[in-house]
Amino acid sequence: YTWTVTGFQRLPQNATEAPGAVETAIPEWLGLSIDDTATDDVVRGTPKVAGLYAMTLKVTDTNGTEDSVTLELLVSYLSGFAITTTSLPDGFVNQNYAVKLSHNGGSEVEGVVFSPTCVQQAVRVDKFECMTLDPLQQIPAGLSLGAAGEILGIPTGEGVFTFMVKAIDNSGRQDFRSLSIRVRADYKLTDTKQGCSGTGVDPVFGTLVALLGLTLRRRRAN
Repeated sequence: YTWTVTGFQRLPQNATEAPGAVETAIPEWLGLSIDDTATDDVVRGTPKVAGLYAMTLKVTDTNGTEDSVTLELLVSYLSGFAITTTSLPDGFVNQNYAVKLSHNGGSEVEGVVFSPTCVQQAVRVDKFECMTLDPLQQIPAGLSLGAAGEILGIPTGEGVFTFMVKAIDNSGRQDFRSLSIRVRADYKLTDTKQGCSGTGVDPVFGTLVALLGLTLRRRRAN
């Protein structure tokens, strides 16, 4: 009997993933291969990348008779991987914003990549696209998420923005987190005018003057 792989595809494990391309062999990066010998017919190796895979095997005998079967292969890890950032500070319109997301892998985990993610929708049999999102379901305009987890930029509009972030490492472990950023009005443009005179008295200065006046009146009374 001769065993061969005629189809291999990475399958989505959640709504944010699209199926991978169909290949005609087990890719080397997975770390597995068909070991077809005179005495053994096995899939052998050490898996290197977590994920769910579909593998189609074909077997042929010396008479040329053949048969095929498609199997699912799940590669998982004992240790979990997770985004540990649970909340983000508020931002202000026209003011610099800078934060960095974190994960629980520490320095031992290599190749961690953060990215905004989306829900995949099939637009035809072999094509998937991100579902259209409302602006409030995305990272605030003016900000961007870098691969290292940094959210940088200058917000351009107010609102509460709730969006999904994905992190994946070299081993294929991944996690998702829904995060929110509230963007407030530019604090430098906040109107601090008091009363009807339109003189624009600073409220802090006005409070100090009022307290000073109260102290002077008490001293005179004594």
